[in-house]
Amino acid sequence: MPGKIHPVIPEVVSQVAYLIIGHDYTITMAAEAGQCEEYIEKSVGISTALCPYIGYAKSAEIAKKSLKTGISVKELVLEEGLLKEEELKEILKPEKMTQPMREKVMKAVS
Repeated sequence: MPGKIHPVIPEVVSQVAYLIIGHDYTITMAAEAGQCEEYIEKSVGISTALCPYIGYAKSAEIAKKSLKTGISVKELVLEEGLLKEEELKEILKPEKMTQPMREKVMKAVS
């Protein structure tokens, strides 16, 4: 039909927005229920964030020991005296691990 306009792009943009809103809501609900923090604390994946501070070999050793014993990475690092508690809290902040460049970008913009 001549002159007909197909609103395909606005429809797709709306669908993408709905998907993002759904993901955001799911994450919000999980965080509200306290599930996200518990999983992060028990994950050996956080040992990767320690590499620049204690080295790759020591981080890998801590991760393996955590898997074997069930003791959290955080507890093992403190137990071995590798880092101070305040320093470790700052390094293992979930937002720093998921958005590592955010601080640098924010400083550059301001």
